[in-house]
Amino acid sequence: MLNSIIIHGRLTKDTELKKTSGNADVLAFSIANDRFVNGQKKTDFFDVIAWNQNAKFIHGHFNKGDNIIIVGRLQTREYTTQDGATRKVCEIVVDRVEFAGGGQKAETKPATTAPESAVSGDLPFDV
Repeated sequence: MLNSIIIHGRLTKDTELKKTSGNADVLAFSIANDRFVNGQKKTDFFDVIAWNQNAKFIHGHFNKGDNIIIVGRLQTREYTTQDGATRKVCEIVVDRVEFAGGGQKAETKPATTAPESAVSGDLPFDV
């Protein structure tokens, strides 16, 4: 069966990388995704979980408000609260992460330009 999701959103807060008892890296966070209904902007919030290398990558490259593209799958799980109630959550499990531009950390990188010789007619095609 097919279970795949691609979503573009913004991180709702800075991430906190944690370790499981089995020493796996895990990152639980949420993203905000805007949609328009009758000309009004509505925002949906999605819970996301990333493991190991994906968790480290997201934690190291994204901050609150940064745009992010998540490729993954939907997963449901149940847990019991301290008062004994059973809760069910649906979350996106990250398989792949993509930059969506305009991030805070991306803006701090120095701008790069093409060498002068590359735009002075040395190329075998017009620029």
